[in-house]
Amino acid sequence: MADTLESLVQWATENQHLKGTPEFQAKTDQYKQLRDGAVPAPPAGTAASAPTAEPTPAPAPAAAPAAPGDPYSFYNTTARIGAGAATGYPDLAIALGNAGSRAGIFPETKIPYLGPMALEAVGGQPLPADASTTRQLLEAGASALLGGGGSAIARGIAAAPTGLQAIRAALTRFGTSTVAPTVASHYGADVGEKIGRAAGVDPETSALFGAILGGGGASAAGQAPRSYIDWKYRGMGRPEAPQIAQAARVEGVQLPASALGNDTIRMRENANANRFGASTFTQNRRMTARDQTGGAWDDMADNRGSLNPTPAPADIGAAVADIARTNADDLRTRVAAPQEALAQTVGPGSPAEWLPVLSALRQASHETYAGTAGPLEARIRAIESRLPVDAQGNIIDTRGTYNQVKDFRSDTRIKGEGYDPIPSRYASQAEDAATGVMRDTADQQGVPPQTFDRVQERYAAAMGEGGPHEQLTAVADNARTNAASGYNYLKQGEQDPTRLRMLEATSQPVARGQGPSPLDQTFGDYLRLLGNQTINSPNQGAPGPRQLATRVRGIADESLDVIAGPQRDRVDRLALIAQALNQPTRQGGLGQTMGNLSQGVVGGLTAGEVGGQIGSAASAVTGVPGGNTAGRIAGYSLGPIRRAIGGRMMQSPTALNALEGQPFQRDYTIADLAAAITAASAAASGPGGPPQAGPRR
Repeated sequence: MADTLESLVQWATENQHLKGTPEFQAKTDQYKQLRDGAVPAPPAGTAASAPTAEPTPAPAPAAAPAAPGDPYSFYNTTARIGAGAATGYPDLAIALGNAGSRAGIFPETKIPYLGPMALEAVGGQPLPADASTTRQLLEAGASALLGGGGSAIARGIAAAPTGLQAIRAALTRFGTSTVAPTVASHYGADVGEKIGRAAGVDPETSALFGAILGGGGASAAGQAPRSYIDWKYRGMGRPEAPQIAQAARVEGVQLPASALGNDTIRMRENANANRFGASTFTQNRRMTARDQTGGAWDDMADNRGSLNPTPAPADIGAAVADIARTNADDLRTRVAAPQEALAQTVGPGSPAEWLPVLSALRQASHETYAGTAGPLEARIRAIESRLPVDAQGNIIDTRGTYNQVKDFRSDTRIKGEGYDPIPSRYASQAEDAATGVMRDTADQQGVPPQTFDRVQERYAAAMGEGGPHEQLTAVADNARTNAASGYNYLKQGEQDPTRLRMLEATSQPVARGQGPSPLDQTFGDYLRLLGNQTINSPNQGAPGPRQLATRVRGIADESLDVIAGPQRDRVDRLALIAQALNQPTRQGGLGQTMGNLSQGVVGGLTAGEVGGQIGSAASAVTGVPGGNTAGRIAGYSLGPIRRAIGGRMMQSPTALNALEGQPFQRDYTIADLAAAITAASAAASGPGGPPQAGPRR
């Protein structure tokens, strides 16, 4: 049977002791001619296959021979293939160990590989960086074959017209054996590095896992219709994932997968957060999302008007008291203006009869006990002290002026000099009597009753029993001695929007450019305190986001409209994000930690023992020391590496895009890997032979 490139390489590797003999030189020349595309007849006196006569061994050189200048020479090619075959398994173990250490606590780990040292020991030159893809794949395939590849692939290569077409033959006929994984690993390393770069994994680890995945799944790669990551996570998002993702984009929050995924995704992420290899990355991703959401909440509070980064309930209560007092005074002033205008029409000094008012006060005083009667009797004395009397002190005229009666009515519910406010139900009786006196006086002065009544209706709505002035005064008086009552007034307003609407309606607007109003500042501080008590509290931990969402969702819609004001949309978005950041109920504390640790320890010890046995077997076959140690490192590292890659894959943009339910965005995928392999083999085996030129050989 005619010699092929592969058979010549194998012969040269097995017959290094013949180096320097005419027979070895003939094989070298034949290899060069086959490599360059010419297939000469076998030289005279030589057979097409390995000689059967026992050759005369050449004396062993004292040192490694100097490598020929051409890195593509027969000697350098066979040296590289031989070194790769001898050190492939140990170097794979070293690569896995490096990757595992980098995924753990030694990000700069770089254990040197044995292959380059073995090549240097025999004086071989490394393959140039600009070598063609075909050359790289063929040399890698040859090393794999010599290191234990299948005979079926060897026969497939031998039967192919050229070594280049053997790539296609291996892919189509022997996709699960040696050469197909070799080709797939080459492209898998390239794709893995690009995917890993996007996922934040170091390039060497990414390339390694791309090569392993490519080598192990070449035959299945062509059947993958879309990205493996997209396929793995598509359809596992929660129903509201699109709304959550959109809210996060608007607020600048980088979500973890659990915020978009269903319970399965949330529990997987939870496992990653507690397992070595993926725990730090996953926990950091969660904490970043929480911190960003908390920061956005603070920014929202600033925009609402908050000026205090650490408001306390007492601070907010005192502010509410000041607002209530100011609003009550302003309200009284505003409703007094129409009354003053009416008084000018009636005539401030027009005679008005006090007798109906005094009668109402005396009747109310007789109906209650002495404590409640005190404010009533104090006002009776105040009125009578202004009335004219005879020599014996008897009142001789019960008339006052319109203005005196009007001012009395305005002060019934207000604490004055030497007397307290009249209790509400008795104040109404006194006010009604005073209003009747004022109406009669206005009518006597020619003011139409309907005009008088319109003014009084406005006054009664603001100053009457249960009206805003009375409520505001009560809030201010209570908070003056107990600031917490002012805070509680707002908190109770979460379910009673009329309280908040009253504060809003009675507050004076602030001119543009003068900063937030006192009420805006108070509502902003109230929202900031809500965040400080939940998502931004260092004492809350994981429940913080859930508590924020619960508090916001517990506020009545109309109340939240007042509290949040123009920031209502942001409050809703951030509450939606916070709810999504809530972690599932799970085993916690020491039990959870030790449970995961025990699983990892048992699995790691088992994998380490198996890895050590494989490494020892590899050392026995290749003669290269260190296989047991490298194998153990690889075994211990496999779990953390898998979790490191899997954890980052779950948090990758492709996975989040799939969980959100967005259309697949093509990137470097397993499907691209299959397409790249197919394109490479088709181009390499097309008419005219290899497409490369120049130094790419």
